[in-house]
Amino acid sequence: MTEQDDVRRDFHDVVNMTPKQLEKWLDTDESKRVGQKSGSGSESIGHRSGRRFIALLNTAQ
Repeated sequence: MTEQDDVRRDFHDVVNMTPKQLEKWLDTDESKRVGQKSGSGSESIGHRSGRRFIALLNTAQ
């Protein structure tokens, strides 16, 4: 097993939602109300990360 395989496995062990489930959560008001904002942007750091996770999950399928 390569290091890349280890990273991919670890990622999927931690991210326990499908891209569709994660997208649905990110669209909720509750999701948009929480999290640390950086600078003057209105989107939280975690929200931005969630969108990146969706992209990663979609490429791994």
